[in-house]
Amino acid sequence: MTTTVLTLLNVILGFVFQSAVAATMGLSGASDSFQLAWSIVTFGTVLFFTLVPILLVPRLENPITREIGLGDWPKFVMLGTVLTLAQLLIANYCEPGLADILRWSAPSHLFAAMTAIPLAVAYIRKRFVVAGIGPAINGAALLGSFMLTGTTQQPSSIGACLTIGYMCQMIFVGVFSMNRGGPFGVGSHISIRLYVFLVGFTLLSKFQPLLERFLSVVGPTGSTATLGFGQKLAQGLLLFAAFGLALTANATLARKVKSEDLESAADLMAKTVVTTIVFSAIVLLVALPLKDLVIRVLFVRGEFTSSDAADVGDVLLCQLPWVIACAITGALTSYLYIERSYVRVATAAVIGLVVTFIVSRLLQQAFELTAVPIASSAGAVVTLFWIIWLVARSPIWPHLRRKLGAYRTLLYFSSFSVIVSFGISVISRLTVGSDVGLTNVLLGFFFIVSVLFIRFYRPIWKQCRAATGGKL
Repeated sequence: MTTTVLTLLNVILGFVFQSAVAATMGLSGASDSFQLAWSIVTFGTVLFFTLVPILLVPRLENPITREIGLGDWPKFVMLGTVLTLAQLLIANYCEPGLADILRWSAPSHLFAAMTAIPLAVAYIRKRFVVAGIGPAINGAALLGSFMLTGTTQQPSSIGACLTIGYMCQMIFVGVFSMNRGGPFGVGSHISIRLYVFLVGFTLLSKFQPLLERFLSVVGPTGSTATLGFGQKLAQGLLLFAAFGLALTANATLARKVKSEDLESAADLMAKTVVTTIVFSAIVLLVALPLKDLVIRVLFVRGEFTSSDAADVGDVLLCQLPWVIACAITGALTSYLYIERSYVRVATAAVIGLVVTFIVSRLLQQAFELTAVPIASSAGAVVTLFWIIWLVARSPIWPHLRRKLGAYRTLLYFSSFSVIVSFGISVISRLTVGSDVGLTNVLLGFFFIVSVLFIRFYRPIWKQCRAATGGKL
């Protein structure tokens, strides 16, 4: 329940901020610069938040003394400083508006770096509210400072707002995760070699969004902004689809794998994967009939027109396979991280980048606005199949396959519902264009029927309850 509330809060704040940006800038060149700059900042800051579950949570705590070592903090501070300086250097080679945003937002990397270890401490101590509300604090500070500046046409103000958001997140998480809750030490648990390797691996695995922004730059004015708004909506849906299930289960899964209790680990992993698939299906079934209405309510005002809303709606439709693929990939990849199969996961990232680049270039002429989101979904789906193949080669697979077999009916029905709903939406868009009122009614009816079937068809309902621990 707590995870749900925090996810909802994060999504609401993000959408309110996006609405303010859309109303002020629309799909203009200035909006293109902002979306590109934000992607560059996020590419650096997400590095540190990604290292929390794959590097810090499994290693930071001494399993015998329960002491958490803080000796690796300087590594993060140094890297944050390097990224800050690198962004300042890059700004010197950009056009003026983009350069100003990059200069004023450069300290965001340092603040994110200093948040990593306190965030890991919060997860290790199972203080999920402190950890989960950090992004909401960031979003609230970003939105508040954005509104207080009075004008978003000043690039320097936009960059400063981004920095303020990460600074407030650092202060909040640091204060509430480090003030109590267990012994701390000065020991270092992470070797320089491992740290450098995982930093490089994470940068590679998180390069996808930045590649997509760069690919969109070659399109007409507003292409990058259209992609940005559509992908922010898709990312919001991904938060609901994943619900942080893989992350919150990561510490427990790591302990079970380390103790070689693969049976229990497979049971936990199967429940995480099944629940993620079901949530993803529900999110898509809800999003398809409501996406056009939501986009209009959120964005159509000021400089953002109804025509702009239709373009963003097309991008979001193309990104929905990405939502489901990324949610399931995250649930499966958590085990590969614990198994420390970083090289194999890196191959998945490379495959996704290559597929995205090739598909985008092939479709660029025919689909100016949707080539990149289509390519993004293609890359995510191919990556998912590669990750499945990697897990199928791991020691946990025989146990996991047997556990997943217990949810076979639920998985089949969820997949069927997703395919039918998405197929209806795509066919309708290609045949009748953006006037899809009747289609949305049909999709809404299909969602209601699907929910009723899940609830009253006993085998599926029983499997749902089993996957969620009887909490439905």
